[in-house]
Amino acid sequence: MSETVARSLIETEIQPAWHWVRAIRQQVAEALSDYSPELRTAAMITASELVENAVKYGDGVIAAPTIRISVSICGDGMCIRVINGSTNRAAVEGLLTRVQEIRGTPDKEALYLGRLQQLVACPGESGKLGLYRMAFEGRFELTGTYEDGIVTMTATRRTP
Repeated sequence: MSETVARSLIETEIQPAWHWVRAIRQQVAEALSDYSPELRTAAMITASELVENAVKYGDGVIAAPTIRISVSICGDGMCIRVINGSTNRAAVEGLLTRVQEIRGTPDKEALYLGRLQQLVACPGESGKLGLYRMAFEGRFELTGTYEDGIVTMTATRRTP
C-alpha cells in the first residue's frame, strides 16, 4: 500500500466485553457506508473477529487496560488494528504462529478449508477459524506482534 497520511475512520477504546463485538461491527458498517458492499462486509468481519479475539484471549495489563481499535484508509488501502493486553504467552504464541502460517502461503483458501475440515472431523473442537476467514474471505493480510504484554494485530488490504 502506498505510504500516505492515513484518514482515520474509527479510533476508539472499549472495555473487554462481548457486547462490544456487535457495536464495533456496526461502527465499521456505518464508517464504510460509501464503500462497496464487499469491502464493507470484509471489514466488518475482520474488525469483529479481531475484537472477539481480544475479548476472548486478552486481559488487561497496566500498559493496555482496554482494547484499542482503529480503522483507517491510507492511500489505496485499508488498515484495521486492534491492540490489547495479554498475560497468556502460550495463547499469543499460537496466534502469532497461525498468522505466520497464513502469511507464508499463497493458498489462503486451502488453510481455511483445512481448518473447516478439522472442525468437522473433531466435533468437540471449536474456534481458531477467524484468522483464516479474514485472510481468505476478507482478503486481508495479517501481521501481529507481542511485546511487553501487549498484542497488536493489524489487518490490511487494498481498497478497490
